[in-house]
Amino acid sequence: MRKFILGSVAAAAALLLAPAVAEAATPVHYPAPAPVSTGTAYPASFPGYYPSYTPGCSFTPHHLYSGEGIRAFCESGPGWDYRVVARCGNTRTEWLEFGEIVPIGRDSSSVQCRGSDFDPGHVLDYRVDFF
Repeated sequence: MRKFILGSVAAAAALLLAPAVAEAATPVHYPAPAPVSTGTAYPASFPGYYPSYTPGCSFTPHHLYSGEGIRAFCESGPGWDYRVVARCGNTRTEWLEFGEIVPIGRDSSSVQCRGSDFDPGHVLDYRVDFF
């Protein structure tokens, strides 16, 4: 009986420690191009802002009280749904923010990089995941 209980505890721990599968489909990632230093008009208030090349999608930056955000609208792409993913950062750290999953051609997905009043968040780069 003791061996069975220990085996059950080990199995339960393995299930708890295993990564959860959020979506059944694997997202398709389009890599963001390297930043271009000449000939590209980046918004002056978005330091480190890199446009993402994703066919069929348009991106709109927006300002927040303590940071920046990016909104994506995709008219076409592989799969049925998409979301925008941004790499955010401030002077101390970097992190990922995930937008809501929305149907292609029907709604826009947005991400907000929020920081503090004294150290606002910035959009460093972004991509679109298709599902």
